[in-house]
Amino acid sequence: MKIFHKSLIYNLFFSLLFFSLCFFYDYFNVINQPADGVHVWRQTDGLSMALKYYENGNLLLEPAMHNQLNDKGMAAGEFPIMYYIIGKLYHVFGVHNWVYRGVWWLISFIGYFFLFKFSSKFLESEMWGILTTLFT
Repeated sequence: MKIFHKSLIYNLFFSLLFFSLCFFYDYFNVINQPADGVHVWRQTDGLSMALKYYENGNLLLEPAMHNQLNDKGMAAGEFPIMYYIIGKLYHVFGVHNWVYRGVWWLISFIGYFFLFKFSSKFLESEMWGILTTLFT
């Protein structure tokens, strides 16, 4: 029981530090902004696919984009499950930038959390696991 309690405290501590870094780097203000930066072309491709799933109700394996030269806007890229899920979330929350960025933020948090868990086991120390993960 004591090990579970200690593990829970480290999990909460890691989550608190992760959220603190998000606030420090002003991520929660960026989450509502439109696509921007050096990879704006990639961000708009993803936003376009998610919006097409929302607007047209395409099947998972029928991704489409705006502004394609063919008549249906069909596009190829990586496996579109995330854009499909975001398109479905648009039906629930509406079309907002925070929905798209929030999904990717959640994936990042889960990835870093499991990197923390792996690092803690590998290094045999939760504190070293937190430090090495948050430095990435």
